[in-house]
This record gives sequence, C-alpha cells and structure tokens, in this order.
Amino acid sequence: MLDKLKELNTEVNRLKFGDFFNLERIKQKGKVFLKTAFEDSEEYITEFEGILLIPKFEGHEKEAWENGKDQLANFLSARIEELEILEQDKNKEYLFKINELEEKLKEFHTKKNHWPIDKWTSLIGISLILIGGAFSLGLYFGNNKFDLAKNNLIENLRIFKDSTKVLNNDILKLKGDLSNCESKQN
Repeated sequence: MLDKLKELNTEVNRLKFGDFFNLERIKQKGKVFLKTAFEDSEEYITEFEGILLIPKFEGHEKEAWENGKDQLANFLSARIEELEILEQDKNKEYLFKINELEEKLKEFHTKKNHWPIDKWTSLIGISLILIGGAFSLGLYFGNNKFDLAKNNLIENLRIFKDSTKVLNNDILKLKGDLSNCESKQN
C-alpha cells in the first residue's frame, strides 16, 4: 500500500491546472488506499476529501489549484511517512517473534527424546487402522454405486426392449393395414 500511496503522490505532483478528470480519479483512488492502509481511516478520508482546488473568490483559480495540489501532496506525504513508521514497528515486532520461535525450536532440538517409542507405535497402529477402514469404506461405497448403476442400466435395457417390441408390433400392424388398403383399391 505504501508504494500505491507514493505513486498517487507522484500523480498529484504531475496534475495539470484544470485537469478535473484526473483530480477526481486521484481522489477516488486516494479514498480506497486510505481505507485499506489505515484502520481508523474516516478522519483521514474526510480531511482528504476536504482539500479543494477551486478558489473561494473569482480570479484566483490557478493559485487555488496550486495551493490545493500542494495540500494534497503534503497530506499524502504525511500518510506515507506514517505508514513507513508503522511498517518499521511491525518489522521489529515480527523479528522479535521470529527470534522467539527460533529459540523454542533450538530448545526442542536439544532434547534427546522428542517422542517416546510407545507413542510412535500407537500412532502407527491407529494410522494403519484408519487407512484400512477408509479403504474398506471406499470399496463398499464404490461397489454399491457400481451395482446401482448396473441395475439402472439393466432396467433401461428392459424398457428399451419392451419399447422395441411395441414398435415392431405397431409396424407389423401398419403394414397389414397398408396391404389391406392396397387390396381394396385394386
């Protein structure tokens, strides 16, 4: 987030007089970045939005624009410095935790017996039982699903055969009707 705020500050410094499109884009991005970077960002966002680049009196447009642009740049610079300080504090805290964990790890490795052999044998025995049970359960469910699918296919085949017989009978009946019609016409 620090890099994004620095980039935004650069955009503010490049802002040309009267470029309200980019000013609005900068303000929108700034609100998002401030919300993301700071937990209690409402005060910062209010202050950020309150910086105006429009004059209060007519005839001072360029001066108001430059003053507002400077205020935006100063505001963003202050927030960047604040984030840098916060990051340094977090880095110190992380280094302290890392050192603490490394000490615990060294202490753990210096112990001769990490886990007694009876605990290992129990763990291996229980693991083998669980693996065997899982395999058996998988085999059971797999066979049941296969049998169900096979029964469904057999039922569909029976229905297909019955439908085929009915269609064949209908065809024979229609052939008979057709030959009757032909004989009547002759």
